[in-house]
Amino acid sequence: MGRTKPVTIGDIEDALDIAARVVDLFGFRYWPIFERLEAELECRASREARLNARLNRLVTDQSPVSKARTGQRTLTQ
Repeated sequence: MGRTKPVTIGDIEDALDIAARVVDLFGFRYWPIFERLEAELECRASREARLNARLNRLVTDQSPVSKARTGQRTLTQ
């Protein structure tokens, strides 16, 4: 009964909706589940933002040093 596809951000958001209703209906005993799901969502968002920032930096950085790191030739080479 294993899951064959990765858990998506949408899956986590759906689970957060359910967890919020559970906490509302049955009390704060279930709050740690809500917090854990929220932390996972924040972690994934942060990871994506950091990766995108680095990739954007590589695309926009045209300095000779960055080209040398990526193996690109500069005009003087």
